[in-house]
Amino acid sequence: PEITPESTPEATVEPEVTDEPTVDPELTEEPTIDPEVTPEPEPQDAPTLFTDFNGELLGWTLSDGAEIVFSGENGIALLAANTTLAPSDVLYVGEQRIRAEVSIVSDDRVDGVGTTGVSINFRMGDTTGYRLSFELDQTALYRNGELVASVPAAREIGAWYQIDLSALDATITFSVDDVQELTYTDEDAISAGVLNFTANDSSVIALDNVAVYDLTPQGESIEPTNVPFTLDDTLRVKFTGAFVTVLETYMNETPEAAYAIADNYFMPRDEANRFYVEVWAVDGLTGEHLVPLIETVGGVVDYVESEYVLAYLPIQNVMPLAALPEVRVVNPPAMLVSTSPTNATLDTVVNTGTVPHSLDIIGVNDWHLAGALGQGVDILVLDTGFVGATSLPTNDRVCLGSTTIINGAGSNNHGTNVLEVLCDVAPNSDVWLYRVSTATDLKNALNAAASGTLGSGFPIPDVILVPVDDTALGSDSGLTLAVQTAYTNNIVVIASAGNQGPSSSGIFSLPGGTADVTVNTRAGQSITYGWEDNPEGTRNYTATLSSGETILDTRTTRTGEPQHQFIVPASCGDVCTLMLTIEGTDTANITVSAPNGSVGTVVVNNNPVSSPMAITNGMTTVANSDYAIAVGAVCAQPQPTSTDPYPIWSSSSRGRDAGLPTVKPEVVAPTYVRTVTSGTFNDNEVDLCN
Repeated sequence: PEITPESTPEATVEPEVTDEPTVDPELTEEPTIDPEVTPEPEPQDAPTLFTDFNGELLGWTLSDGAEIVFSGENGIALLAANTTLAPSDVLYVGEQRIRAEVSIVSDDRVDGVGTTGVSINFRMGDTTGYRLSFELDQTALYRNGELVASVPAAREIGAWYQIDLSALDATITFSVDDVQELTYTDEDAISAGVLNFTANDSSVIALDNVAVYDLTPQGESIEPTNVPFTLDDTLRVKFTGAFVTVLETYMNETPEAAYAIADNYFMPRDEANRFYVEVWAVDGLTGEHLVPLIETVGGVVDYVESEYVLAYLPIQNVMPLAALPEVRVVNPPAMLVSTSPTNATLDTVVNTGTVPHSLDIIGVNDWHLAGALGQGVDILVLDTGFVGATSLPTNDRVCLGSTTIINGAGSNNHGTNVLEVLCDVAPNSDVWLYRVSTATDLKNALNAAASGTLGSGFPIPDVILVPVDDTALGSDSGLTLAVQTAYTNNIVVIASAGNQGPSSSGIFSLPGGTADVTVNTRAGQSITYGWEDNPEGTRNYTATLSSGETILDTRTTRTGEPQHQFIVPASCGDVCTLMLTIEGTDTANITVSAPNGSVGTVVVNNNPVSSPMAITNGMTTVANSDYAIAVGAVCAQPQPTSTDPYPIWSSSSRGRDAGLPTVKPEVVAPTYVRTVTSGTFNDNEVDLCN
C-alpha cells in the first residue's frame, strides 16, 4: 500500500491504555510536502515487507520493551530505548527503499548526554553496515560505526514525520516529508545485508506504516554470505570468548537470547540493557582519544583512564565501535565481589532488641558502658550493594549519615549488613555509603575520600571500611597507591582479608607450551591467572576455560596488567570442576588464583614438565597493603576438638607469616553475625566454620 500524508496516524492513545507511553496530540503534526519540491514517484511494485500495526504483526518481530498500542482501530509501535523492530526472518537486501512514519515521543538525555530518535540499520553484515540516525537535532549517517555524513535538524517531540531511505548501488539518499535531507555516495559501498529499526538510547519512538522495498533488478540474486553472522578473526580477538557468543547470538537470534547468555556470565548491564564495558585504546592513544568515538556510536562514558574508558554501550553498537582502528579491546570489566555475598530479601527479620550473637564475643556492651560509642567518627563504607539500607528499622540505621548512596544501592545487600553491624557497634558514629563495582571505582573512591571530593555532602572520613574482595582483579598499582594516599591523609583503611582460604592460589613453572590446571569453584567466582612480565608489557599467555568437552570462555588479547580473569558462569552451580588451559611461548612462573578456598593444581599427566603449585598469599589487594589493617574471620563459637578455641574460619584468607615484617591479617573477628537482612543461623551451621 501507498504511504501518504493522509494515512498519518493520530498520535494519541485511548485513556484505557493508561500504562503505555503516549504521544501528546497537541504536538502532533500532519506531514506536509513543500510545494516547491516535487515528490518522488511511489514505487510501482508492492513492498517486500509491510506493516501498519493494525492487525496481527506478520513478518516482523518486536523485541522486549517494544509494543503495539491502539487509538481506536489504528495501531502504532512504541519502541523504548534500545529496543528493535526487525524482520522475523533474515531479509538480505542490497538495492532497497525503506519508508515509514516516525514520531520521537521523548527526549531522555541527561545533561545533554545520549542520542535521541531512531536508527535504521541496513546492509548490515559481518563487521560492516550502515546506520541512519534520525534525531531531534540532526540526521546522521554512519558507515561501520564511523560518521560519514550529517545535517542539522530542528524536530519536535511528538510530531509525525514521513521518512524515506533509499540505497541504490553506491548512493544513499534520505528524505523527510518528501524533502531530500541527505545524500551520500560511498566509493567502496557495502553491497547488501540485513536491516532493523532501533530506538536510540535516549528516546521512546513511535512507528507506523513501515514498508521495505527490495529493488534488486529482476533476474539478479544476492547471496547472504554473512548469514549466519560470525565475527572474523581480526575482530574476534578484541573480545572475550563469552562476549563473542553474546554478540553472535544477538545478530543471529534475538536480543533476549543474547542477554540470557550475558546473565549466565554475570556481564553487567544498566536498566536500558546497555553493557558496561572497558574500551581500551591501541598503543600510542589514550582514553581521551576514545571518548568522542564512544559517544558517536551512542555510548555513555562513565570513567576515563589513561589507556581505557569505562562506558555503557547498546549491544548493537558494540561491534561498530570495536571495528574502529583506534580500539584495541572491548570487554566487560573485572568486577568486585563482596567478601560474604548475600542476596537475602528483607522479609527475614530477627529480634533487633538484642545485641547480635557474635558481638557478644568481642564485648560490645563493655565498650558501650565505657562510653566508646563512635561519637564524632565519620566512616565511609565501600561495598558492592546497599539494597534496603535506607529502609532498615530505625534502630538498625541510627548511625547512617545520609540517605544518599553514591552510585546507587546496586543489586545486593552485603553493604546493608555492614551498615547494621556498624550501627550496633558504634551507634553514635556517622556512616556514609558508596557503592563500588570495579577496581577503578574502588581506586577513585579512595582517592576522592583522601582529597575531600566525594561530593553529595560526604565529609573526609576518619575511617574507610572496604569489605570487598578485589583479588579477582590481581595486582593494581593504582589501587595500592590509593590506599597509601588515604593513609598519608590520616585516614584509617580497614579491609576484609578475603574469602580465598589458606590455599586459594598457587604458582607453577611454564617452560613454554601448554599447561592444564584443574580448578574447583562455583558460579559467580573469579579465576585469575598472571605471569612474570619481563621485559615489561611484552608477554601474553592465552587461555581457555572448559567444562568437560565444552569450551566456556577464552582469553586472547592482553590489556593492562600481566593477567587475565574469568568469571565462572551461573551454569556451574554451587560446585564444579573446570579446566584452565594456559598457553605461551616464553618460560615464566604462572600464578593461578580461585576464590573461596578453591585450589588450583597442575594436572601433571597432561603437562609433566610443570612443577607442582606452591601456595601463595591469598589476601585482597587492599588488605595486603602495609597501609591498611586486614581483618580475618574466626569461628563464632568455641570448637571443643580444636587446640584453638576460636580457630580461623576455613575460607578466611591468610597472608604473610610471622617471620615477615608485617603479619596479615592483623585483626580477626567472629563470623556469623545476625542482622535484619541475613536473619538467624543455627548451631550446626556455625560448627561448619571449622
